[in-house]
Amino acid sequence: MVVQWTDESLNHIASIYAYIAKDSPYHAGLFTDALMDSVEKQLCISTTIGHELPNGNNPNLRRLVYRDYVIIYHIIDSCIYIKLVEHGSREMTQKRIEKLLEI
Repeated sequence: MVVQWTDESLNHIASIYAYIAKDSPYHAGLFTDALMDSVEKQLCISTTIGHELPNGNNPNLRRLVYRDYVIIYHIIDSCIYIKLVEHGSREMTQKRIEKLLEI
């Protein structure tokens, strides 16, 4: 399987970096690198390691958790698309789930 970070997910990573970098650019880099490495390593072990989304009707749309962040990914054929990286306190509504199914 190939892991592909979408532009939207990379924008989320950049926002996380910018937020942490206000206090420490060094730690911001460590955190975002560790997040991305962890996600890719976990998905190489098993594509179904993440949980299915609640209220989702697509078993190929799944989520992982890294510290306080939720990573949403979509398995399509032989590729895993990282769709979203955001703080776990955000609510996942049905409308947002449907938007994530778009490529």
